[in-house]
Amino acid sequence: MEALAVRWLFPGREVTITTPCLDCGESVTIKMRDEEILSIDPETAVGYQLSPFVQWREGSGAFN
Repeated sequence: MEALAVRWLFPGREVTITTPCLDCGESVTIKMRDEEILSIDPETAVGYQLSPFVQWREGSGAFN
């Protein structure tokens, strides 16, 4: 999921991220522009975050 942050470096431009699936090793490609997902290959790709969203900012010096 951290790889998706690279889009912030290119505002208004299409960004393509290709990375291996951490489960099976197959290639996953995501095309984005700002906050919009333009395409995902394979279409069945899903993301998973172990920490609950509500706890992301707890204890982090960057956000407190």
